[in-house]
Amino acid sequence: MDYSYRDCLSEEIEILQLMLYREEFVQDPSARKHCEPLLDKLEVDIKALSDLDAQVAA
Repeated sequence: MDYSYRDCLSEEIEILQLMLYREEFVQDPSARKHCEPLLDKLEVDIKALSDLDAQVAA
């Protein structure tokens, strides 16, 4: 089975989303600080996945 870069990005996005959802349930006020890097990485990965989808569609 061939494992593409797109598959890797999709899985990384899913993992980051799960990590963020977990952080939402943490009652520690400092947990918000830990979410910022995850949100940044998630945004980059979603953009890269969108770019890949646009290239395939073209």
